[in-house]
Amino acid sequence: PIRELIDFVGQGEEPWHAINKVQFFITERHYAHDTSFTFDVAEVKLLRFKAPMIRDIEAPRYAMLPRAVLPVALTLMGTGSVKPGTHSLTATLSPLGEQPAKAGIAHSQDLAAGSTLLLDTAGLRPGAYSLKVGIQTADGTDCGSKTQTIQFLPGPLVEN
Repeated sequence: PIRELIDFVGQGEEPWHAINKVQFFITERHYAHDTSFTFDVAEVKLLRFKAPMIRDIEAPRYAMLPRAVLPVALTLMGTGSVKPGTHSLTATLSPLGEQPAKAGIAHSQDLAAGSTLLLDTAGLRPGAYSLKVGIQTADGTDCGSKTQTIQFLPGPLVEN
């Protein structure tokens, strides 16, 4: 029973008000072949996101230059209420240690247009870059961002 688990942990009830994940470990050797299990999960509340958010960035950690475009796919959550013009995706690709406005690439698109960004990387030089992707509302409110480092390597057609 969950009451026994709450008491065993000894933190009171407050941490148990918002559980994000539950994982069960069941050892097969303790049960006969063809044993059936039933799990009863009671009083679950499904919550709606107040704003869309980025769960993951799907971009390579290493990429070879020259290349015209770098595709960046995003795994998003909470996009059910997104309509054209309500939210935008932004991405900056900047050399590590430099401000995004000073050097690099900036890209923006309407979130309703999809969650894949195509960054123009034709003019990049080899080196380590910081990719920052974010979501903003039409009035500029930040809904969150994620950052990833990408190492661009010189390919056979890059002049030193």
